[in-house]
Amino acid sequence: TGEFDEGCGALALEPLCGRPLGLRGEGNGSLLVADAYKGLLRVTPGTAAAGGEAVVETLVDSAAEGLTLVNDLEWDAARRVVYFSNTGRFPRNQIHRMLIESRPTGKLMRYELDTRTLSVLADGLVMPNGIAMTADGSALLVCSTATSSLYKIELDAEGHALATAARERAIQELFAGCSRVE
Repeated sequence: TGEFDEGCGALALEPLCGRPLGLRGEGNGSLLVADAYKGLLRVTPGTAAAGGEAVVETLVDSAAEGLTLVNDLEWDAARRVVYFSNTGRFPRNQIHRMLIESRPTGKLMRYELDTRTLSVLADGLVMPNGIAMTADGSALLVCSTATSSLYKIELDAEGHALATAARERAIQELFAGCSRVE
């Protein structure tokens, strides 16, 4: 997803080369990609008529938005909203620092494709990475690597996190894990 270099694949070159960590098909041949360093991208495969080159469009630029490790993504049912996680303070090639600290610096982001609007859905998460929408679309389940737990972030009908008090309860609700966040 970044520049090509013979050394791509080496940890030190990940910021240059890119490091896709999550992807979802758009249904039209394009993919939405959560790149650890680059942000939220749309990748459209190249065609013979276009010289075979894929087109990479940046939807959310990590550097411009202060994101450090974009990790995974998930759709809403209508495929209008993309939710993605930003794991925390350090980039992927320094993930050991995040594991040692285990601080609640992660965020769950919300991006509306039609309006290109980015917002924070939930913050104060400890190393969020994998994301899945519940079958009924009422909540997002978010893995926490550092706590070996899942966060359940309940959503309203428009796909926003519940009001502040309910949101705090939802963020604090860890299940399938070893402990509760206090």
